[in-house]
This record gives sequence, structure tokens and C-alpha cells, in this order.
Amino acid sequence: MESVFKELSKYLGFNYNEILDFRYYVLSNSVIYVVGYKKILSYSLEQIVLGVKNNEFNIVGADLNIKELDKSNIVITGKINKIYLSKEL
Repeated sequence: MESVFKELSKYLGFNYNEILDFRYYVLSNSVIYVVGYKKILSYSLEQIVLGVKNNEFNIVGADLNIKELDKSNIVITGKINKIYLSKEL
């Protein structure tokens, strides 16, 4: 799948590493796996904001918890209602 994004970014004239500096996988409405985040900007049971390259990735819901954490990978669980980037690209 990654090669599809590389080819598409070349076709559109974008730098692949700037577009896909982070990835997220929605495993269900209760689990999100985020790869490549920079830092946790805010954390509450209702909202988690992660710093990603030149943007902020927001997860909104209820009973949100950070289950797994290392340098650049995080698993967030809870009732997830909405995910969005703060700034438009």
C-alpha cells in the first residue's frame, strides 16, 4: 500500500515524507493505532491531541486511554467519536 502513496505523491508533485509523516489505523470505534506522532500535546478522558509534523491530530470521544506508548507509536482506546487534523493541508 505504501508504494501506491509514493506513486500518487510523485504524480501530484508532493514530497511523500511530508504528506505521510504519520499514519493511523482505525481498528474499530474503540481502538486507534497511531504511528509517527511527535508528542502528546494534551490528554483527557474526552480528547487526546497528538503533535504530528506541522499539525495536530485530535481524537475525541469518551473514556479515552493511552494503552501502549513508545517513541513514536501509540494505541488509544475508548469510545472514539471523531478524529481530525487541526490545520488543513
